[in-house]
Parts: sequence; C-alpha cells; structure tokens
Amino acid sequence: MRFKTGDRVQMMWKRSKGFPKMRPVSGVVVAVGFNRGQKARMQVCLETGDHVIQDIEYDRDAWVAFKHIQGR
Repeated sequence: MRFKTGDRVQMMWKRSKGFPKMRPVSGVVVAVGFNRGQKARMQVCLETGDHVIQDIEYDRDAWVAFKHIQGR
C-alpha cells in the first residue's frame, strides 16, 4: 500500500500480537522517508498528539496496521 504526506490513516492494533479489541486511532501521515538500503518508513501524527514511525511495507512483526480513511 502506498502512503504519502497528508494522507489520513487509521491505526489498528493487531489482535494476532495479543492485543485485545481496541478502538482504532485516526491520524495524518506527516513524513515519508526512503533511505538507500533501508525499508521505506512513514511518520504518523495521531489524533492523540502522539507520533508513530512505521515501515510502509507489510511487516509481520509490527504491532499495528495502517489503512487509508476514505471520504474525509
């Protein structure tokens, strides 16, 4: 999935990692970085004010997943 700066996203906790059913949190992608030799990453500012840095490519070990919010 492709993300770019300004995209509205929703962060969801993966139940497969042992997290109980938790409410998803909305946010905005504030930065996307591509360093040579490393995986592409994005930084998301959540509605709670927290920032999250996540690999863009699917990562089985990640605790959360991001999806685009449509229609906002």
